[in-house]
Formats: sequence, structure tokens, C-alpha cells
Amino acid sequence: MANSKINIKTISSALNAVSLKSALLVITLFCSAQTAQIAFAPNAYCERNVLEEANKFKQDGKLEKALKVLEDALKKDKKNNADVHFQYAILVETTGDLLSAKTHFQETIKLAPNSANAETARKSITDIESQLSSKESNKTGAKGARIGTVGIKVQEGGNIVKVFPNTPAAKAKIQAGDKVISADDAPAQGMSVDALVKKIRGPENSSVKLVIERQGKRTTYQIKRLSPESSNKEASKPFWFLFGSKDQG
Repeated sequence: MANSKINIKTISSALNAVSLKSALLVITLFCSAQTAQIAFAPNAYCERNVLEEANKFKQDGKLEKALKVLEDALKKDKKNNADVHFQYAILVETTGDLLSAKTHFQETIKLAPNSANAETARKSITDIESQLSSKESNKTGAKGARIGTVGIKVQEGGNIVKVFPNTPAAKAKIQAGDKVISADDAPAQGMSVDALVKKIRGPENSSVKLVIERQGKRTTYQIKRLSPESSNKEASKPFWFLFGSKDQG
């Protein structure tokens, strides 16, 4: 009987030892698999961290820092960062750099053609191409004549909210806070912003007659319209880039 008990204990201990070894083996294999996953797909972890960091900067309103994080990641690896390309395209599009946004959307499609981001990228490219086409058409008039403007941003009623540096309006000493009373004798009062801008714009190198009011005093200006390409390199980049904007004349 005693021998029987001893045998049972021996068998039980042996089984426990086997179970413990099995458990340790499972844990070891699991850890090895995790290590291998990190070793063979480090970019996935890196990409996720980059996107999280960029998104945090974006939420904090620090767009430049968000873009810098994404740019640094792309400098290290442009071929395996489809999501980084996509996020960069989304952010850079908000700055108005449509060409750069289009390029990175194209990279997203190239690297991950069947992803949800790729589908969104295709739609975004179509929209960007439409915007670029619209901007180009705004720069040309009938028979390919270039369209010029003076460099002011206006609101309803003719109020000038911005005068862009180194533009015809700036050189004429027109200021933000001034008011357009008329453009080529057409009263600005009651005119939509779009209609007023169309009156201010015209063929390159032509002139527009503007009556401007400042603190109750009205002054008449004869201002030469210029196209973006006519401006020197020091001209306000935002002004020329946003040439197609409906509130800029």
C-alpha cells in the first residue's frame, strides 16, 4: 500500500513537471513570435508611432510640427510608408499645396492600391485636378489672354480685409480697412463679392479704375492689373498661389 502511494506521488510530480515545462514552452514560443514580428515588421510599429505623434500635433493645432514628423519618416523610408504618405497628403492639402498633396496621394495608391486610403486618395486626386484646372482657367481669358488683378481681398460691400505685399494695390498705398466704392464706375454696394472681383480683374497689363474710401475720404486710383507671372519673385507667394480665390481681386 505504501509503495502504491509513493508511485502515485511520483507520477503526479512527473505530470506536474511536464505541465510546467509545457507552459514554459508555450510562453517561450509566444514571446519568440512577438519578437520575430517586431524584427520582421519594424516599419509597422514605426509607422504607427509616427502617425500617432503627427495626429497629436495636428490636434494641438501644430500643423508644421505634424508635417515635420511625417517628412522625417518619409526621408527614412518612402517605399513602405503608405499610411504616412496618405496622412502627409491630407495635411499638406490643407496648406494649399495641391501639387504636393497629389504626389503623396499617388504614392499611397502605388504602395497600397487596395486599401481604404487608396480609394480616398483616388477621389482626392480627382478633386485636386479639378481645382488646378479651375485655377488655370481663372488665369486665362478669351483667346488665351492672361488675366490680371491688383492684389486685394474683399468682403461683401467692398470692404478690403487684406492687401497683399508687393502687388499693384500695395504699391498704390491701398490698405486693409479701406472700402471699394466702385470698380470701373460700377458701384460695389449691393454687388456680390464674386461680381466685384470680376470687375476688378481683367486682361493683364490693363488698368482698372477704383474709387476707394478711407475714413470718409474718397480717392480715385487707376491701377494696372498684373498676372502672377508678371510679378517678381519677391511678390507675396500666398497672393499669387490663391489667385483663383473668389474673394481676391
